[in-house]
Amino acid sequence: MARKKKSHRLTVLVSNVLYDQLTILAEKNKETKSDFVRQALVREIERRKGEELEKAAGELASRYEMDEDLLAFTSLDNEEYMAANQGSMIKLQEKIAIQVLDRIGEALKRRGISLEEFLEEGREIRGQLVRDE
Repeated sequence: MARKKKSHRLTVLVSNVLYDQLTILAEKNKETKSDFVRQALVREIERRKGEELEKAAGELASRYEMDEDLLAFTSLDNEEYMAANQGSMIKLQEKIAIQVLDRIGEALKRRGISLEEFLEEGREIRGQLVRDE
């Protein structure tokens, strides 16, 4: 059975200016250029994932604002209503949470990433960040 590689070598062509800036920053932070690039890549991937999740959340929020059934709940959002209808509010929150999770799942699927892979990658990144500190 073939073993899955834990790391891959990547060759990137950069301009002289970018290479010089990389060298200065890596030396300033007492790290290798590879470590600097690796950490920058991790941050950029996380930033883009965050943007995608924010976009999905924004789409859900606008859908929430346009859904008359959901708006009925917000127009009744006061203490008496909350006390009398706590179960309904929990169901609404569950509905919204399920929609958000479904959107996240769709985004992962479009990228060809399983939930297990996503969670494992997150664990690896957090572990690497802890080791780096």
